[in-house]
Amino acid sequence: VTDTLILRPLINWDKEDIINLAREIGTEDFAKTMPEYCGVISKKPTVKAVKGKLEAEEEKFDFSILEQVVQEARMMDIRDIAKESEQAAPEVEQVQAVEEHAVVLDIRSPEEEDDNPLE
Repeated sequence: VTDTLILRPLINWDKEDIINLAREIGTEDFAKTMPEYCGVISKKPTVKAVKGKLEAEEEKFDFSILEQVVQEARMMDIRDIAKESEQAAPEVEQVQAVEEHAVVLDIRSPEEEDDNPLE
């Protein structure tokens, strides 16, 4: 929950202007694969939230985690993200079927789980 007003670029920019700017600064390919900001967190973001419910959820939040993440944050050139990701990502074994006593850890959001449940 924040008191800061967040204005999206489309409030005062034409979508084509945003695409052209992404092309100019070399982020077009990255932008094409990035989901909309609202879609990163939820498929159905709340646009008319109930203040009391927000405040109740905020009380559960451990702000020390946020402070730690901010302290450990680092800035990097957006064009280097793909290269670094390729170098840092370990090979992951893919399987077609799960063994009988295997443990499956589903890290998807609840909405994704509902839309496409594991068999």
